[in-house]
Amino acid sequence: MKTKLADIARTANVSVSAVSLALNNQPGVSREISEKIVRIAADLGYKPQKNRTKGGSRTIQFIKVIKHGEILNGDHQPFIADYMDGILSASTIAGFSVEIVSFSGTDMGEVVQRIRSSRAAGAIVLATELDASDIGAFEATGCPVVFLDACFEYYRFDFVDMNNTDSVYLAIRHLVEMGHKTIGFIQGRVRTPNFVAREKAFIECLADLGLSLIPRYVVSVGSRFQTACTDMHEALDRLGADLPTAFFCVNDTIALGCLRAMNEKGVRVPEDVSIIGFDNLSAGEMSAPPLTSINVSKQLIGRRAVMLLHERIKNGTGFPVEKIRISGELVLRESVRDRRNKE
Repeated sequence: MKTKLADIARTANVSVSAVSLALNNQPGVSREISEKIVRIAADLGYKPQKNRTKGGSRTIQFIKVIKHGEILNGDHQPFIADYMDGILSASTIAGFSVEIVSFSGTDMGEVVQRIRSSRAAGAIVLATELDASDIGAFEATGCPVVFLDACFEYYRFDFVDMNNTDSVYLAIRHLVEMGHKTIGFIQGRVRTPNFVAREKAFIECLADLGLSLIPRYVVSVGSRFQTACTDMHEALDRLGADLPTAFFCVNDTIALGCLRAMNEKGVRVPEDVSIIGFDNLSAGEMSAPPLTSINVSKQLIGRRAVMLLHERIKNGTGFPVEKIRISGELVLRESVRDRRNKE
């Protein structure tokens, strides 16, 4: 049976991403652990797949563009790590090494120049903080590019993103099935592509389920944990006792900050207000109460991005671009109250 990265990781008692970094001679793993991984891989008979690409390059770039840092920061590091796990594991299987590059700022020309000057066969760009006006610059890269964690319909690039529409619908339908009729929306002040898509999906889902958007229950907060907490304090002062029975939050970091504010203000969750987040961060399992959330596999998104880039590198521009969306699942915990027959 063919040895897989997961087999090596399990034997070495490390993550798949650590195995990929060690086998690709990338930084991020100690020398001792790296040598252990390489030794175990040899003992298990692991043979990396030879990759044949135009120009012979066996390197791809993973480029994290931090445009403003409101999303790509320490509060959100776990989901970035999940993307990395998927990218590194799929790259090793495909025979690629991965060069990891981070940029800060708004000059996409600098990012494009880095891609052009490298010898990499292609690039995966983490587009979380990018907007439509940024994407066109990448037409000048001269090599295949796949964007992940965003999708812009009118650009002829490959994108891999989460299916925000069906994921939000899962959350709102669950609230309705639990007897909730007034559902508020907590959005981030920074308008990222996924935040905008979730807001649109929220409004459409309410209408589809026979409910109306109530403007006073739309709350805008900062995207970091502490700013979300502070802003929610102010929102609760404004709303007073006039609260919806539930809030849907655009991501877990915001949900956890708002949950902290509610606890501090004496608003009981879920007795007074229910909350659902999005991203299924591990911190949500330990919150008080544990947070119901939407989980979309970031590892799968990363793997699909590598697979798509690999095909583009092998086959060039002779086939249509793809916009892939990965659906989510609802993770039930204790932050949603069942209000059926209890009003």
